Amino acid sequence: KAWAPSIVSYIIAAAVRALPRHQRERFSEEWESHANDVPGDIGKITVAFGCLTAAWKIAAGPFALRKRVLDIILSTATLLFLAPILIAILVAMIIGTDGPILSRDIRLGRHGKSIKVLRFHTTGPTPNSGLTAVGFILRKTNLDELPQLLNVLKGDMSFVGPRPLTQDELVRYSDV
Repeated sequence: KAWAPSIVSYIIAAAVRALPRHQRERFSEEWESHANDVPGDIGKITVAFGCLTAAWKIAAGPFALRKRVLDIILSTATLLFLAPILIAILVAMIIGTDGPILSRDIRLGRHGKSIKVLRFHTTGPTPNSGLTAVGFILRKTNLDELPQLLNVLKGDMSFVGPRPLTQDELVRYSDV
């Protein structure tokens, strides 16, 4: 808990330094305020990294490369940090379910490219496809989506950007 505020301040300061001089004061105040309004330490850190990627885009530097590097660093660090939780989930899945551990949902990525988004498999065998006991807990806590960090590491997804849509969602939202 003690290290989170200093990390958030450090990241936002780095973001502000990346901006053109005439925009630094305005964005510094806005971003600090925005990060402080978000609940939880991880949420504040995530917002700070979002500010950093926004600063890179505003500064019109080689944004795509920097964003990709940030995605690799964040996904690797998060996977390492959450490794004990991931191992516990894997053990619970092996003990508590008979089916596969991971499932792959087909989503539409950038420029309409189909990608396979990883999730922990939370339903039972096909005839009774309701949630398993482990699956219920994973869905309720959104931990079933942790394998998507591998999609970010692979480059199919990014920390900052829209969520990949299903084909049905694209049809439903296409007018919007």
